[in-house]
Amino acid sequence: MKPVERKWYAGVNYGFEKIICDEIRKRGGRITETLDGAVVFSSRERLDLRCFVNLFIVISEFVSGDIADAVKRIPELNAVYPNINDGASFRLIIMERGRLRSAPEYALRAAERHISRKTGMRVCRANPDVEIWLNRRGDKHTHLLERAGKRADRGKTLRKGELRPDIAETMIIKADLKKNCVVADFFGGWGAVAAEMIERGGYDKIFTGDIEDKCVDYQKARFKNARGCFVQKWDACSVPLDCRSVDAVITDPPWGEFSAVNIEKLYDGFVKEAVRVLRPGGSLVFLSSEQDISKRVLEKYGLPYDMTPTKINGKTAYLFSAVKRRTGE
Repeated sequence: MKPVERKWYAGVNYGFEKIICDEIRKRGGRITETLDGAVVFSSRERLDLRCFVNLFIVISEFVSGDIADAVKRIPELNAVYPNINDGASFRLIIMERGRLRSAPEYALRAAERHISRKTGMRVCRANPDVEIWLNRRGDKHTHLLERAGKRADRGKTLRKGELRPDIAETMIIKADLKKNCVVADFFGGWGAVAAEMIERGGYDKIFTGDIEDKCVDYQKARFKNARGCFVQKWDACSVPLDCRSVDAVITDPPWGEFSAVNIEKLYDGFVKEAVRVLRPGGSLVFLSSEQDISKRVLEKYGLPYDMTPTKINGKTAYLFSAVKRRTGE
């Protein structure tokens, strides 16, 4: 029997929706709706990609006047709950515009009783087996969702300045890597890009480094058993890699917001070095809040590029993706 096609709701980092939609299509999914910070798609298989912030099964969709109206509507829905699990417990989580919200107790209890009758699950607001989310967006569009498994709160385990795994994974997707590729991260920091490359596999070598001893030591310990991952201390403007030896440089350079570093000089140096080590047709992908500086430097070295505006931890940023020209282009 073929798996049943389901509708899924994936939370994604704002601005990365198109990149992630393209990846979902490559994996056989069909996009049904693109929202700010979310993608709704249909698929027979569970596509729990690491570029998702979280993943839900869509139970129902409707328009509501406010959050109280949305909660009151739940018992009226002719919804099919995907995982009927007698004896399991659930809680109803209410979200509006990305924030937890409260609802009138009578409406909440009525919604909980309805879900319990439909699924056979008991209410447990403290530590449930299943989470049902009511998510109301600013455009009044409201989704009733079942969370497809729990993920650890990544924000609690990341070190200061470390890229979230979903952002690092999106950067890797943007690089459009081939099998057995060689990847370098000039500003390796705590190793987010290398960790995602190791998780996804399919590479030949990963070179990652940083100018800070504490970052280098941390990465060496983190990746000591990782196949083909080489950690070094280096200056990003002068890396000990051969010319035309790398398929992609994927990195998160300093943004210059909290330091006296000459950002234009730094960006000029690391982009020039990326051009040196990249093979023709190789990719340079990096994040920056410095839109104008990044454009000037990429244009100086003749790199065709595209730019994706985004938000990183609430700050305006840009994902740049450039390609080293092949001979004759």
